[in-house]
Amino acid sequence: MSTAITSTIPSYKVSIDLVRQLLSFTREQGLPIDGVLARHAIVIEPLHGEPAFMSGPEFERLLAIGLRLLPDPLPGLYAARAQIGAIFGLIGYLVQTSSTVGSVLQTMTQAEPLLGNVGATRLRHEPGEAHLLWDCHFTDAYVHSHVTDFILCVYLWAIQAAARPGMELIRAVHFSHPAPEDPALVQRYVDTFGCPVYFNQPQHRMVLPASILDLPLPGADPQLHEILQVHAQQVIEERSRTDSLTDLARSRLHQLMHHGKASRENLAATLNMSSRTLHRKLREANTGYREMLDEMRLERARMLLRDSNLTVQQVAEHAGFDEHNSFTRWFRQLTGMAPTEFRRQLSSRNSVNDKIL
Repeated sequence: MSTAITSTIPSYKVSIDLVRQLLSFTREQGLPIDGVLARHAIVIEPLHGEPAFMSGPEFERLLAIGLRLLPDPLPGLYAARAQIGAIFGLIGYLVQTSSTVGSVLQTMTQAEPLLGNVGATRLRHEPGEAHLLWDCHFTDAYVHSHVTDFILCVYLWAIQAAARPGMELIRAVHFSHPAPEDPALVQRYVDTFGCPVYFNQPQHRMVLPASILDLPLPGADPQLHEILQVHAQQVIEERSRTDSLTDLARSRLHQLMHHGKASRENLAATLNMSSRTLHRKLREANTGYREMLDEMRLERARMLLRDSNLTVQQVAEHAGFDEHNSFTRWFRQLTGMAPTEFRRQLSSRNSVNDKIL
């Protein structure tokens, strides 16, 4: 039986897209998560009036069961090896395009509402140090501890991108939960974070040298980062309004794209309205089906073009285009440059960053 931690948060929510990505990761590990969902009557469904989120307590109930299925005794550290961009979506891409360690930390704390309110991050500046504090609102002690392991490992992943030989990136990590009884597992924490790790502390925190905040990151892309930041702020503002049709439409369109079934007719059907009615309502909200689709496709295309192992034709197919030429024309119309030019500029920027590092 799990021990409860008193929480001052009466109710909380979590991004339903994040939950779905975590479920996909679990399935990739060969774990019977779908059977667990059915057996315990756990339903992954949006909150009424907030289609981008699901119930936090329901997600916590899923975690309390699912985390215990993982063979690793430290599932939070284990799960943090996943592809962060794939799991965290827009926030992951913001992290990957940030210019400095300080920018990464600021971006992650500002964009945190996109993930819900199951936790909160703060960056506090001390003489010669920066303290990254994480407050977790989960009430189940087992879930609380392993989710915290996962979140601090995610921050570790973001910071390590700036690593140079012999450089001190993290001075100490503090956890409020107890240390594992097995000394080998305690050593695993130390090996993971590369610094002293303390347990039974008042707060979860990472202690960083203040000097690393200005370190440049190899994936810096200020132009794309700015575009993504504007988009993130728009999404946060839209989600602050209840019963937003555009929120619901974007969420459903994202699902349709994932299954290769994106069309205005299919989107309208998922919203229980005609295609004409959907068109009218989206226009009243100063957007449209094509604008939303282009926005999502462009975000995906830019991210895929960062992978030099993919040809432009493969990127086009992943972005939903049958022909290379159609994709190139569309990309040029929206960005002012061809996909190959975008990739070339990106490669040039990375080369400059490599020289700096």
